[in-house]
Amino acid sequence: MERFTVMIRLVHNASPEKGDGLDEEALRWVVRLSSGETTRDDHEDFRSWRDQSASHAAALARARTLWLQLGTAMPILEQRQGWRYGLRRSVVQLVAVAAVLLLCVNLGSQYWFEWRFDHVTAPGERKLLTLADGSRILMRGGTALNINSMRGVRRIELSRGEALFGVRHDPHTPFVVNAGGAQFRDVGTIFAVSRAGDGERLVVSHGVVEASSDDRRAVVRAGQSVSVVAARLQPVRAVDPAVELAWARGRLIVEDQPLRDILTALGPHYAGRIILLNGEIGRQRMSADIDLNHIDGWLSALAQMRGLTTRHIAGYTLLN
Repeated sequence: MERFTVMIRLVHNASPEKGDGLDEEALRWVVRLSSGETTRDDHEDFRSWRDQSASHAAALARARTLWLQLGTAMPILEQRQGWRYGLRRSVVQLVAVAAVLLLCVNLGSQYWFEWRFDHVTAPGERKLLTLADGSRILMRGGTALNINSMRGVRRIELSRGEALFGVRHDPHTPFVVNAGGAQFRDVGTIFAVSRAGDGERLVVSHGVVEASSDDRRAVVRAGQSVSVVAARLQPVRAVDPAVELAWARGRLIVEDQPLRDILTALGPHYAGRIILLNGEIGRQRMSADIDLNHIDGWLSALAQMRGLTTRHIAGYTLLN
């Protein structure tokens, strides 16, 4: 079991920050299942974890790849040799393995989160794209998408995040946004599509959009929204687009929400990471209209109002 402990420590130290913890959870499952010490309950828990979403399955695939890479390298470190020479050689080999693994993880992370997409935004960044037909796409922070226009269809593949689409209508060239198991087809409009976890969401500001998933369809009009959860289309409901899409004009508007949820909603718009260490205050509900260009100022005002202390450490903002 010591070998497995060494390996998971190596992977933990080399793991990229991106991935919301799924990669580390997946690695821990791979280590546990490879230890030979699992029970029937462990296997049931594993299957429940793996089947939560496509993101969990993808993290598991990446973890298995890393595990195989480590598996070929670790036997070298376990060879018996003279004590001093063996220890020195093992340390050198261990460092080499860690360096190679770190390089593989970093390159894999760059491919997974950036290189395989046409356009990517970092947290806190907004990017405006103008397509050849004059349509526009405003990407929120933490967004990745591909543009595939062929065979008479303008198609956008939204992998993560949120984007606001201002579409120049062309009845002969449909404009379609694919997001997970959902598809949103423009009928001449302004609308936003977002992805979070297993769900997708459409908000229509102007015009009409046809939403479809699992052979179900819904017509969504201006001032309406529809969500898709686990590939199932939910009922259409009324929303205020000025509030829902305020991020497009640099604001985040929330009404009667727990503070912890507000800080989570700020995540894509903030270059660092916000961590609230006071769980009791995190449950308190509040309303806010936040200038996304001055989030640090709002956090400072929040800290003063709630009696919190604020510390900035290596890209993290800690509230306590």
